[in-house]
Formats: sequence, C-alpha cells, structure tokens
Amino acid sequence: VFKHPCPYPGSKAIFRPRKDQVDQFVADRVQTLALQKRIDSWIRESSTESALQIARDQGDIDTFWGLVNEGVHFSWLRGLEKSPEQRFPAEISAISKLLDKRWALREELHSVGLDSTRPAWYARSLENRLHRVKVELMNERNLSWQIRQHKLAEEVVSAVWQKLWKQAWRKMRYFSQSGAGPRNRFYHQIPMTSPSTAQWLEAMEQSGGKGGCQASSLWEGNLDEFGMFAPLGQMAFLQNDLDSPALVQQRPAALTEEKIETFAQQDYNRMVAALARPARGFAVPFWSVPREIWKALLVGSSKFVALRNCIKDLCKIIRARFVFPLLWMISFAQPIPKFNQKQWTAAYRLIHLLDPLGKAWFKGLWESRDFTLGHTAFGFVKNRSREEATMVLLIWLHRLSALGLQVIVLLHDIANAFPSLDWGMLDEYGLRSFQGSDYFLLQQRHRQGLSLLSEALQEAAVFRAHCGTRPGDTTAAQSFARA
Repeated sequence: VFKHPCPYPGSKAIFRPRKDQVDQFVADRVQTLALQKRIDSWIRESSTESALQIARDQGDIDTFWGLVNEGVHFSWLRGLEKSPEQRFPAEISAISKLLDKRWALREELHSVGLDSTRPAWYARSLENRLHRVKVELMNERNLSWQIRQHKLAEEVVSAVWQKLWKQAWRKMRYFSQSGAGPRNRFYHQIPMTSPSTAQWLEAMEQSGGKGGCQASSLWEGNLDEFGMFAPLGQMAFLQNDLDSPALVQQRPAALTEEKIETFAQQDYNRMVAALARPARGFAVPFWSVPREIWKALLVGSSKFVALRNCIKDLCKIIRARFVFPLLWMISFAQPIPKFNQKQWTAAYRLIHLLDPLGKAWFKGLWESRDFTLGHTAFGFVKNRSREEATMVLLIWLHRLSALGLQVIVLLHDIANAFPSLDWGMLDEYGLRSFQGSDYFLLQQRHRQGLSLLSEALQEAAVFRAHCGTRPGDTTAAQSFARA
C-alpha cells in the first residue's frame, strides 16, 4: 500500500550513517545495482506512478519531490545491514569488531553471574577471554594511532615537496593535535552553555554585525510536529511571500514548452556533473539522502531509468513554475563550537545543512558562468588559499624590513560575514553574470531560504533570514566574494 512520505521524527526511526558506511555501500557494485532495481520497481508500481502523475500535472513540486525523496531514502535504508561498525563507531573496522566482541562477552558474563547453575570455571574462562580482547583492543588502538601519525607525516612531506602549503599546514595541525584553525582557539575547552531555541531566535533577529541575520520567526514547536507542516510545502509557512507583489513583478515571463524542455535538460546535466565531482562535505539534513547515494544512482550509465526520468520531470517543474521544493530551500542549522571561550550563542557558529541534490542543482547553474575576481583576491578563488595569502604577506614584510623600511599591517575582519550582506548588493553584484529566469531562480536561494533550529529537548523553530547568505550553501562563498 502506497503511503504519503513523512521523513521526520515520530513517524519513522532516523538512521544517520557515517561516511565510511556510505562509502562502503556505494563501493559495492552489487548493492548499488540492487538499490537501483528496488527504486525502479517502486516507481513503476501503479500507486506510485499515479501519485507522481497527479503531482506532475498539478505542478505540486513539494509532493512530487517528497514522494521521490522518501522512496529513495527508505529503499536505501532497507538495503543496509546492521554491522559492528554501525553499533560501535571507531577509527577503523577492526576496532569496531573488537568493541562488539567485548560487549558480547560482557553480556554473557553478566548472564552467567545471574545463573547459579553455571560452573565457576566457565565464568573464569569468560573473564580470561574478555581480558585477551581488552589487550588486543589496546594493541589495535596503539597500532591505529601509529599508522595515523606515520601517514600524516608522509602526507606533510609530500605536500611540502609539491608546494601545496595549505595541505601541509592542515596536516601538520592534525599531526600535532592542535586543530586546523586559528591559534587563539582552545580546542580542549568545549562551551559550558547550550543555547535554547528561544535564545537562538533572539540572536538571529539581530543585525548582521551583531551576529544575526535580521530573521523573522515563522514557526515554533516540537521537532516531531515539524513533520505535520513540511509535507504541506510552501503553504505550511504563512509568511512565505512567493506571491508578494514585489516578487511577482520580478518574476520572468512564462517559458514555452520547448524552452522548459531545453533548460530542464541543461539543469539535469549540470546537476549530474556537479554530483560526479568530489566534495569535501558529507553531513546532510535528517530528511535527505547522502550525496554519495545520489551520485551512485544518477552518475554513469544504467538500465534503470525510472528515477532519472523523475528527476528530469522535477527540473521541468522548477523551470515551469520558478519554484523549488521546500525541502531544498530549508536548511537544518547546526551549531558548531568556535572554541573562543565565550558563552551562549556567541560560543557557536551556525552551519546550514542543505539537501545535496538541491545543492548540486544550484552549483550546476552557478558554474554555468565564469567566476572571476581581482588578482589580489585569494578567498574562494580556484588554486588560491588563505595560507598562500599569508605567505605572500610574510614575504613582503621580510623584504621591506630587509630594506630598512618600517611596515604597518592592518587586518580587518567582517563580523558575521556571510549573514551580514545586504540582499540588494548580493543581487546587484553577486548575481551580475545571470539574467532572466536564471537570475530569478538564484535569487530565490537566499530570499526564500528557511532554516530549522532544534535543541537537545527537541524544541524547534523555523526562521527566515532577511539579509546575507547561509554558511554551508554552495553559492554562498563566491556570491559573497563578488558582492
């Protein structure tokens, strides 16, 4: 029986796999083919086809994407088997297996202690086995640590010989366990306070210079209740201004069927190309499928094309209606400690997790135009890095000092940089290479973006920013640099 998806807490259990588990899954060709077959069969079921066709005809992009995303999500989870690596996450698989074995021995030893009929020698035998496992576990961890340090040392030397100074710097910080960040960070001291949702909303309502983004609160409640609102799509949040007079005036003219077909095919091709390239990030919102799974399903040739046709239809709906699925536009805001010895919200930085397929779509469109900055720019420029800029500055200081000249260095830092940018400047300068429907669609990424916050007690809130871009978004860095 086909059921409408609801990928949120309270309806189905949430499983968040680690990167090594996902990499192991996609590396197995048999498993990926089985997943493609399961999804293809599910899409071709009459009830699924009927539901997708109704959403397609009505242009209901949220229902259409909800069906596809839910089907892929749980088809993939159904193919996963519980393993020691899943039960006992560790640095390597061998340690996970030893931890699993130690747990089993402890359980058995506990049951033997409660059973008076068991002989004493059996309990001693279990204790000896448990002791051997503990020794083996300690040796395995020491060996793993030594391998890690030797590998990092080799990578540092290799990076220095290749003059890859950014990699050398990061690897050296990892080697010394000092963290890949500024020196004034105290990575051994975690924040002593955990802000509530109300405190986060209050902080986000502030201006960009004060750490906020001039946000307005749209919804507050329990995280379990969020599943009642999100499937309703854009209409779930009454303050959504997709149909506001100002935005309707900017909306481009409707495209012809021929142009919709052409643009949608280009969007799909660019999105798949973006998925095919390596990416550093892994974390996704709890309602999303990991990027590596989408890559395994959409990149390369396959005889199972039902899912690919659905994604192409999704691209057509986007071009026809100039809107995106709500689950592409809403981010799951995660507070990351700054290790700056401050308290409450000032001790954290919000990183926004977004749907990986949505990020690939925007990345493909963004990269359809050349991105260039001045010759003195280093941030967000290909083949340039902050470490290189620091080296250039130090060389200048050395040469000028050697000539007997006095040097003054001024360092300016933009407080809360990405969320502080005015949208007018972002539209005028950040998106200056785009026109027509491309410009309008990229504009919606920040103007119609929403963010979901939650805390340990499951209290949650949805807010909308009114300035800046979201750290963690694909286009945020380069559009900020342009503006």
